[in-house]
Formats: sequence, structure tokens, C-alpha cells
Amino acid sequence: MHDIADAQQSELHAVLHNVALSDIQTLANSSTRQQVRLDGTGNATVDAKWHKAFNTLVANADANLKGNMAPGKGAGTVPLTGDIHAQYSAATEEVSFTRSYVRMPQTFVNLNGTVSERSSLQVQFQSNDLHELETAADVFGLSPEPLGLYGTASFSGTVRGSTTTPQIAGQLSGADLKVKGTEWRTVRATVDASPSQVTVRNVDIRTADNIGRITLNGNVGLKSLVFQ
Repeated sequence: MHDIADAQQSELHAVLHNVALSDIQTLANSSTRQQVRLDGTGNATVDAKWHKAFNTLVANADANLKGNMAPGKGAGTVPLTGDIHAQYSAATEEVSFTRSYVRMPQTFVNLNGTVSERSSLQVQFQSNDLHELETAADVFGLSPEPLGLYGTASFSGTVRGSTTTPQIAGQLSGADLKVKGTEWRTVRATVDASPSQVTVRNVDIRTADNIGRITLNGNVGLKSLVFQ
């Protein structure tokens, strides 16, 4: 790390090699290990520069990881791999990802592009087993109660705007869904979301017997990502 006093220019170069994910978790927040346990290793290279204050920060990061997520207590693990190549500019509130992904055995998220007013981040999500996703949510304590979630789902969309006010738009679809004892043949919807509202259009839900059908359009106002 360098600090050029006259120009008040600071630089940071950091390299992590075969670092245990459990050690990173402990350094970041040791209390989370009571709920979630991370095993495996990660590698990362980070280069950052800023002038006087962090609102001028420009950073580049390349990281990869291979490990498992598991509840802090109890059985069950979810294998996890990831490869992230990111650039961030605090002044323009832009973030870019290049050929980045996070994968589990039956689920993946691919990221490529830039979140900005002039361009968009391409997001591809696919899960061939939604119960795997529910298991991961349980590991992180994100599911307050069991959903009995099964089936497949995908999302293809973009993120534009800025890191503080992202605008998400895309197509969501699901098939052979099971949730809380109910069964649905297909679900399709167009989704637009921002920090202030979520809009769903052209929602088409078919029952498992393909006889019943639900169609709707809706808008939900939000306040700092919280329902109003």
C-alpha cells in the first residue's frame, strides 16, 4: 500500500492465495459461523486507487473459490464454485463483471457487462433443481420456514442504472413447480424492479393439470427495498 503525501494519492495491491474460506468468514464476521459454515479455499487479487477520499475509489478484483456451504449446526452441505472478475468506480457508481459466475451442482448465475446509465449488466440464472436453491437459502438463514420448493426456473435479464439505484428487467420462467404442497405446471412473467418499486407484467401461471390458469399484472411500491 502506497500513500503519496503531496498528491494524497493512495494505492492498494493485495494477493490472497489458497486462503481458507473459513478464515475469511471469521475475519469478516465470526458470529456468522454459528449459522453458516464455509469450507474450501479462495484466491484473489485486488488493485485499488483513490485520491484523498474513498468516493474516488477505482478498484479491480479477480477472485475464484471452491468449497462447500453448510449449516453451523446440523447436516447437509451445498458445493459452491465461483469465478469473479470485477471493476468498480465510486465516482461514477459503476460496477462491471467480465465472464463471472457462481455455480452449485444444479444452479448457476452468470454475470457479464456493466451496471451504468449507458450500458447494462447481462444476468443469466438457471436452476434445474429449486430445492438446491432452498437448501442454500436455509444454509444462510434466508428462509424463515420450509417451502418444499421443487422444479426448475430461469431468469434472463439486465441491470442498468447505478450501484445505488439499479434497474432490473428480465424474463422469469419456471416449470413443474412444487411449493408448500401445491403444484404448478408453468410460471412465466416479465419483471421490472428498482429500489422504489417492483412491476410484474404478463404473468401466466398454469396449474399442474393444465386446466386452471392465473393471469395478472401488478406493481408494488417499495421504500429502500422494503414493502410500503
